[in-house]
Amino acid sequence: MIAPKLDVDAISARRRPKAIAAVWAFELAVAWVLASPWVEIVGRVVGRHPDGDRALFWEHGRLLLGDALIHHASIISALVRSTLWLLAAWAIVSLLPLGGLLAALSDRDTSLRNAAARGTALFARMAGLQGLSLVLGAFGLLLIGVVPSLLLEPRTANLLPRTALVVSLFPLVMAGGALAYLGALFDLARALVARHDATTLRAFVAVLRAPRHVGRLVAVSLPRTLASLGLLGLGAALTSPLHAILVIGLVHQVVAFARVGLRASTLARALSLSDELVSDPELSPVEAQVAT
Repeated sequence: MIAPKLDVDAISARRRPKAIAAVWAFELAVAWVLASPWVEIVGRVVGRHPDGDRALFWEHGRLLLGDALIHHASIISALVRSTLWLLAAWAIVSLLPLGGLLAALSDRDTSLRNAAARGTALFARMAGLQGLSLVLGAFGLLLIGVVPSLLLEPRTANLLPRTALVVSLFPLVMAGGALAYLGALFDLARALVARHDATTLRAFVAVLRAPRHVGRLVAVSLPRTLASLGLLGLGAALTSPLHAILVIGLVHQVVAFARVGLRASTLARALSLSDELVSDPELSPVEAQVAT
C-alpha cells in the first residue's frame, strides 16, 4: 500500500531529518562491521606499544604495519577476501535504506517503520535497476574511457608531456561525464519506481526517452557529488595532523552525515522531476503507463 504523496513543492531532504539520520546510522553500523576485524588486527600490533594507537600516526608506524603484514599475512589475506565479499553484499543490502529514504522523502507523514517496509517492498525493482546500472556503467567506462585511452597512448609519444597528458586523460574525463549522466538517469528511474510504483522496465524506458529531465537532474546531482568528495577531502585534511582517535572518528561521522544529506537532496529533486516526467504532455503511451 502506497502512502499519500507529498506535493512536489513539499519534497525536501530538510523535511526528513529522521530518515537521513536513520540511513546514516545504518551505514555507521555496516562500517563498524567492516572495520571491526581490522581494528582487532591493529590492536594486536600496537596493543602492547607504550604509545598505543598513536604509534600508527608516527613515522615508525609504517614499520609496525610492515611487521603486521609479515606476521599476520594469512589472517590479513582472509580479511581482505571477507571484506570484498561484505562490500559486494553491501551493494545489495544498501538498496533497502535507499528505497526507504525515497519513500520517506515522497510519502506524507510516513513513519520510519512504514518507510522501511516500503523500502523492502521496492527491493526487487531497485535490485533490477542496480544490476542494470552496474552493467551499463562498466560497459560505458570501458568503451568510452579505458579502450580509447589505450588506443591513444602510442600516439602521444611524440607530443609534449602536458599535451600528451591532456590527450590521454580526455577519454577518462568523457567517461566520467557519461557515468554522471548514467547515475542521474538511474536516480530518476528509482524515483519513478518509488513515487509512481513503476516497474523496472517501464521506469528505465521512460527515463531513456526523457533526456531533458535527466540533464536537469545532472545539473543538480553533480555539484552535490563534488561537494561530497570535497567533504571527504576536507575531513582527511582536518584529521591528518591529529592523534586522537575519538576526534578523528567524530570528524569522519560528521562528514558521513553531511554526505547522506547531500544524497537525500539529490533524491528529493529526482522525485520532483519524476512528477514532471509523468505529467509531460509529450510522453508516449509507454511513459504514460508509468503514471497509472
